[in-house]
Amino acid sequence: MKKFTLITAGLLAALIAAVPAFAADPVTECMIPEKAAVVDGVISAGEWDAATKLVLNISDTSTWSESGAGIVGTQGWLDLGHTDADFSNELAFMVDDTYVYILCTRTDSTLNFATDNFRTPYASDCSLMWFYDTEEMGQYGLQLLCADKSGVPHIGYFFTDAEQQNAVDLVAEGLAEAKTVITDNGYIMEAKVAFEGMDDFTLEMLKSGSVTVSYCSVNICEEGWDSDDGAHALWGTYNYQAQYIGVNEWFSAPAAVITEAPAEPANGIIEATEGFANEGAENLLDGDETTKWCMNAAAPVYAIWKTDAVTATGYEIVTANDNAANPGRNPGSWVLYGSNDGAAWTAIDTVEADNILQDVDFTTFIFAIDAPAEYSYYKFEATSIVGGGVMQISGINLLTGDVTPSEAPAPVVEEVAEEPVAEEVVEEAAEEPAAEEVVEEVVEAPAAEEVAEAPQTFDFGVIAAAAALVSLAGYAVTKKR
Repeated sequence: MKKFTLITAGLLAALIAAVPAFAADPVTECMIPEKAAVVDGVISAGEWDAATKLVLNISDTSTWSESGAGIVGTQGWLDLGHTDADFSNELAFMVDDTYVYILCTRTDSTLNFATDNFRTPYASDCSLMWFYDTEEMGQYGLQLLCADKSGVPHIGYFFTDAEQQNAVDLVAEGLAEAKTVITDNGYIMEAKVAFEGMDDFTLEMLKSGSVTVSYCSVNICEEGWDSDDGAHALWGTYNYQAQYIGVNEWFSAPAAVITEAPAEPANGIIEATEGFANEGAENLLDGDETTKWCMNAAAPVYAIWKTDAVTATGYEIVTANDNAANPGRNPGSWVLYGSNDGAAWTAIDTVEADNILQDVDFTTFIFAIDAPAEYSYYKFEATSIVGGGVMQISGINLLTGDVTPSEAPAPVVEEVAEEPVAEEVVEEAAEEPAAEEVVEEVVEAPAAEEVAEAPQTFDFGVIAAAAALVSLAGYAVTKKR
């Protein structure tokens, strides 16, 4: 992409004073558009907004050539009673590596739409666009004939210096295209001319800064006469030219300067809050979840990246390698923006106090975009960090098509065992066997009378030993007490 600039105080004054028909304000500096103009005779919205515009109004003397009045030639203009409202001409142009694109919008109540006299394809009702090389003293002309009497537009090319004069019809040679739409009192003509068709006139010459540019509008009034074949109107009694500044005054014309514009950035991270060593924002787009964007910075933190134009319907955020061990490192609130120039941003998703992202490692969470639109630049800006300090994520991935957003996890409810109430404890205690029942069981031992009925066999040695033990036991009991 290249930038085309017109540099002159006189031109700036002229453009400020003039009122162009197809733009709110005249443009003296333009970027060559990525999408070329379409030669169809229709001025589409935005198609020529980036073009450089030269505006010639008869009532604005600051736009006249320094070599004469705005209207020169015969007295046809005045004799026929024309006024300023009968004429205005705007010439817009832009260039790229291959073509000069031209738009001519003309109001003129006396147009005959005819062509050539003594030099093919010199035309009558046309605009002549001149480029002057102030170093080589060469003059290069493009003759923009809106239509001959059969309705066919022509573009002639002239190169003139001290040694050479030539002219060629570039449309007939297949080196130019033109389309004209005739209006009630004028015409709109779109054209493109290949540098290939213009001898010695190149884009490199324009880049040199030695070329100035001007133009004039030629008209055969009502009293012009036809050529022998009846196909053309020749220079007549009431012809005139409307001349823009710099015609025949090469050094007073505005300079045409082309400079290289900044290269279109490659896809990838363009700008971001700086991360730790080897943990920069470029890791967001590398497709590797083991790498991450991590920094210790106060919010907001952001990352801007460029892609091929895409209509994203959602996006993924991937947590990093150690979120579980270091909770609070997720973004807490954020905004996702889209842009087509990297300068004007539109918020396409806003999240406040997020509860979707969790303190887990290497996990993908999905978010939907409510109003998808095509953008080639995106910006993720975290406006808060959960823990307030270190923030990290390992990836951001744009999604297209149907998107199913992640949901917040259900709250965890802890189960608490219920303690038995006092009444239940009493009832459980009542179920223990009563003391009375225990006594009854003990009493069930055999009665003395039953023991006496046992066999009468005695060992007097055993009896004597038992008596001695009883005596000692009785003594021990008495002593303990």
